[in-house]
Amino acid sequence: MFSSPANPLTNLTLKANPILRARVGNLKVSDPWLLLDTAPHVIYWQSRNSDELWCGVGESYSDPLLSTALRVQESIEGVEDLPFKPRCFGMTRFHPYGPTASDWEGFPLRGFWIPRLQIRYRGTERDVIIIEDKHHISDPEIDFLPIPDPMFEKTSPNSLVEERSNLSRDDWRTAVRTIQSRIESGVLEKTVLARQLELTAEKRISAAAVMQRLAQSSPESYLFAYRHPRSGIFFGASPERLFHLKDQTVSVDSLAGTRPRNTGAQTDQELAHELVLSDKDKKEQRFVTDYVLEKLTPLCSDLKVSDLQVKNLATVQHLYNSITGTLLSPTDHSAAAEAILERLHPTPAICGVPTEAARELIEELEPNPRGLYAGALGMADNRSAEFAVAIRSGLLRDNRAILFAGAGIVAASVADEEFTECDWKFAALRQALFSEA
Repeated sequence: MFSSPANPLTNLTLKANPILRARVGNLKVSDPWLLLDTAPHVIYWQSRNSDELWCGVGESYSDPLLSTALRVQESIEGVEDLPFKPRCFGMTRFHPYGPTASDWEGFPLRGFWIPRLQIRYRGTERDVIIIEDKHHISDPEIDFLPIPDPMFEKTSPNSLVEERSNLSRDDWRTAVRTIQSRIESGVLEKTVLARQLELTAEKRISAAAVMQRLAQSSPESYLFAYRHPRSGIFFGASPERLFHLKDQTVSVDSLAGTRPRNTGAQTDQELAHELVLSDKDKKEQRFVTDYVLEKLTPLCSDLKVSDLQVKNLATVQHLYNSITGTLLSPTDHSAAAEAILERLHPTPAICGVPTEAARELIEELEPNPRGLYAGALGMADNRSAEFAVAIRSGLLRDNRAILFAGAGIVAASVADEEFTECDWKFAALRQALFSEA
């Protein structure tokens, strides 16, 4: 998967000799999320506060480089008027060149692809296009309309049987002490330590049902789900935009600091006030803002940082800034999108300061490699690109779900409080997995 053609094509060659063409398609499956439980290779993406849900099935082209995939996307020939431009989807792991774990076997280290079947859902409406190799045309009715398993009802009740954390509270305390000793020695300023929570259900978990619940509870988040044919389903509802590139404008989130929500209106407000006054949390958030400004300065002019705000989510609230800028000069969109992705990922919000020292310590202290958790995932075309940080996420395998959550550790951190912060972050996904929880 994610292999390039033997002879890479230049942008000019692609425009002169397009290798793919697009036509309008039809889809008999009406449920927007159903293909997540039935199709062998599918990705879903929905930007926060958006009424458009995108779905891509199969693969017509793939490449490890975003810029190459986007140039192929731009060259696609439309054989008729299309309801939308073809999209490119893609992702990269937290550490594309780091260690892997058996749970992530088969998932790409990084890769970007153009799905063969692309669907845009807007309310009850849906538009479909099919991307074909000009020389190998197949029947989408056969390839892209899997029959749901009659033995499985996605709406049937499910219950939690077993719960297990990969880091005990004592192990967590030990890891936090190690991080803080490195901070005291001057090697680090911050490291994000993450936990994995493994939940076993009574029976198979319906990814479609989980995503429907997340769509209802987390409209302010990026929704994503990626099903690999042999490896399970990576899914989540991320509050954090890595970047949005639209024409020449770049927008990035700076997100850090956490307090719980849904504790009562007055208490929620008191906790938000506490968050705004916390020197520790403001320092963590400033790490992210400074990092983004440093990384974007060579690429952008007119960089602006919004006033500090509190972002309210379903179960937690965070400190938040929006950072915007303009690309220094008109440039190739595909190259710009790739450069921004490479420069920004991973941010201090999910790694630490400085980046490489923090990432090395994360791999030393966390029992399991992160895989796609805390990576980057998104969608792009020849005018815009948007990627989210893949947090508030989990991995589904039949009746098992592995949830991921992290907390930023600095000199002033209290280990037990940071452990509890991870539990706050698990809450939204737990509720989506087991609606009665």
